Amino acid sequence: MNVGRVLIDIEKYLTPIIEYRLEQDRIHGGKWPDKPSDLITWLLDAAKALGEDRTPRNTAKRVVVFRFASTCSSVVHQPSTLVLTKPKPSDNKHRSRKMIQGSCRRDVHDGQLPPRDAEVKWARRVLQPFTFSDAQGTTIPAGTHLCVNA
Repeated sequence: MNVGRVLIDIEKYLTPIIEYRLEQDRIHGGKWPDKPSDLITWLLDAAKALGEDRTPRNTAKRVVVFRFASTCSSVVHQPSTLVLTKPKPSDNKHRSRKMIQGSCRRDVHDGQLPPRDAEVKWARRVLQPFTFSDAQGTTIPAGTHLCVNA
């Protein structure tokens, strides 16, 4: 994979967004109406707090790094999720038959989740309140569903 090419491509799409957010930050300071709470905003805020460059290119590099890191963690997380949910052999046999017969895709399009997807989503539910150690003390309440690298 050509990382330089990936960076050029993503920078092309993110530059207008990053420039708009930097402009809003200059106008309103750190708190502005309808300020988004997403990865780009968090990266820009962290760079500001650390006194680092807040250029579109630097922020795009960080987005690319997070993307690769989240892919890696998802690949590592998936097998452990399957082990923790203790799938029944009969479920796997049933799903394999459906895939061979070609009906598994239709079920997803009809709004019916395949059994494995339902278990993985269940395994990602927050069971007790969790507070991050960030400056804002962000808390995720119990029962919240987290989606990582979707």
